Amino acid sequence: MSFHRTVASTGLIALCSLGLLLIGSLPAGAQKSETKAQSEMGQGMKQGQAGQTAMQKKMQRMQELGKELQSVQQKTLEDNPELQKERDELDALVQDTMDENMAEQNVDMEELKSMQSKMQSKDMSEEKKKKLQAKWEKKVNSYQKARSQTMSNKKIQEKQEQFRENMIQAMKEEEPKTQKMLDELESLQQDMKSMRQQMMQGQGQGPGGKKN
Repeated sequence: MSFHRTVASTGLIALCSLGLLLIGSLPAGAQKSETKAQSEMGQGMKQGQAGQTAMQKKMQRMQELGKELQSVQQKTLEDNPELQKERDELDALVQDTMDENMAEQNVDMEELKSMQSKMQSKDMSEEKKKKLQAKWEKKVNSYQKARSQTMSNKKIQEKQEQFRENMIQAMKEEEPKTQKMLDELESLQQDMKSMRQQMMQGQGQGPGGKKN
């Protein structure tokens, strides 16, 4: 099950430990929202170009803050063996819980990998590929269900929150500007959200500000 553990290590476990702070994922997540917003702005809004420029500036600042915070986060972990131990224990809990939930859902990552490889074969008929894909999609749904069960596990959620609090506190001790950077990042995120909402509202209006 080495493939299984690799998948979990790069996905769930990363989310449960370092990713909890939303430091590395914020810019990426916001970038997806920005792409959607840019598409919305291109649909007839007169002030679209100005809005796009403003969002790009905010995105650039969010990425800068993300890099700074990631650097502090990494240095904090390097200097705190106890925090590393706490992270590893959380990772192990996530992995074990995911293993149990996948067994309950009758999901095997090696099987999924094999099925995906077979679907890419040029020798398989289209009919067989369709049947295999349908089976594969059911297994993927089962995997997603197991993942959802893992992430909603109360014990995991409690340990996640405790680790998050300990990490942020340690980062503040490592770098006094941490809270200021986190506050600015949160403010930028809220600004982006408000801008997207305003653009969506503008789409629902025709010439003269009236709804179509």
